[in-house]
Amino acid sequence: MLSALRRLVREGRLREPQFDRAWQHLDEFWDTWTEVDGIAAVRERAERVLRLHVLTAADGHQLAAALVLVRDRPRGRGFVTADDALARAARAEGFDVSFV
Repeated sequence: MLSALRRLVREGRLREPQFDRAWQHLDEFWDTWTEVDGIAAVRERAERVLRLHVLTAADGHQLAAALVLVRDRPRGRGFVTADDALARAARAEGFDVSFV
């Protein structure tokens, strides 16, 4: 998330005060999300999503980790991002996407 928000600042699509608010908002939810382990399972899904979607390696791994978390059943499950390409890919995979 930090990388995506910082990129938006560098591109001029987000100002520092907006970044600060977004980062504070993320901080409020820090303890509510789940971090996924299981590197082999994530790598397998990353290989698939990177074939199907235009994503960076990091975004592909983030989406792959989310798929592992939901056992490849993303329908009705939330996915939060600040990245347009990742949002499109997550929607295409079946997640309900929210932007920060």
